[in-house]
This record gives sequence, C-alpha cells and structure tokens, in this order.
Amino acid sequence: MSDDKIKRRRFLADLLFAGGALTAAALLAQAGEAEKKPSPSPSPPKTSCPPQLDGDVAMPASPTPKPPEPALGGKPMAPQPMLRGEPMPPKNVIQPKQP
Repeated sequence: MSDDKIKRRRFLADLLFAGGALTAAALLAQAGEAEKKPSPSPSPPKTSCPPQLDGDVAMPASPTPKPPEPALGGKPMAPQPMLRGEPMPPKNVIQPKQP
C-alpha cells in the first residue's frame, strides 16, 4: 500500500473515533441534564387544616333514587343456531322495540 492510502485511512479512522466520542459526550450530557430538571408537577406541601372551598356547599337532602328496571315484553325465545355458510344471522332474531 502506498503511504498516501495509509495516511488517508488513519485520517478517516481518527474522524470516526472523534465523531463517536463527540456523540457519547453529548448523550451523557443530555442524560445528566434530564436528572437535574425538577418534576413537572411537584406535590403540594402537607397541611393539617382542611381545604377551603369557594362558595356554598350543600349535601344532597336524600340519596339519589335508583333508575327503574326496564320492562321486558314478549315471550322468551331460544337463539337460533347459525347455519353453515350463512353470512348473516337468521331473520327471526329478536329486534329491540323502538320507544
């Protein structure tokens, strides 16, 4: 090999080494910087007094009633088995009633 090719290869190897070292240093600096940042939402200090609410607060007079049970109509029907090769369910499937 000629002396010129050897110098060129050494130069390229040195550039590659320097680029890797620079990248590693940048990554380490970025990781160290992330550790120093404060948390985005610091927790409030603990106090012994209850929180103060703005405005009047009223408790409900009675518990909320349960919603009524839905009324079911008609006779119960056993589901029809799907036939092989049938793309849609059978037509005699129970449809919900429109209110």
